[in-house]
Amino acid sequence: MDMNTFYKAILIPGLQWAANLTHIENSRYMSFDAQRMLLAIMKQESNLEHRFQVLDYKTLKAGAARGWGQHEQGNISLLMKHSVAEPMLRQLAQAASVQWDAAAIWRAMEGHDNLSVGISRILLWTDPGKLPTDENAAWDCYAERVWKPGKPNREKWVTSWREANKTVQQAFSGS
Repeated sequence: MDMNTFYKAILIPGLQWAANLTHIENSRYMSFDAQRMLLAIMKQESNLEHRFQVLDYKTLKAGAARGWGQHEQGNISLLMKHSVAEPMLRQLAQAASVQWDAAAIWRAMEGHDNLSVGISRILLWTDPGKLPTDENAAWDCYAERVWKPGKPNREKWVTSWREANKTVQQAFSGS
């Protein structure tokens, strides 16, 4: 899916859904920086094409990660125990009619776009630093602190970040 379509059809509705459920001020939950960061991460992780980790493109064999942010079940378990993330995640799971269980939430992310986006935003929320505003700081946040991908790809990140920045800037400027 192209980035602009993904942004309008999946990212924004998912953020709005999650913000309303968690009762966090929309301006903080859906800030320019949050949208840009999440869009870049989701482009990096799923290429905005797959709701599950693809191990083999010929057979579409699924790996351990699910959702647009490509979260593994262990990440969900950690969020369930995190003092800030747990109450937000609990609200999202309840609204999505998903049992409070890491495996159930992990499985549900593949078919529930709002839940997938909401969980990605919650994970980003757990970073103690401010949301990054430049490509290098965003890479550090993504690759070193929050997502910690198994096979980080800095070259792909440059493209993901720049495309996300352009898409969100256009949306915020109204063009």
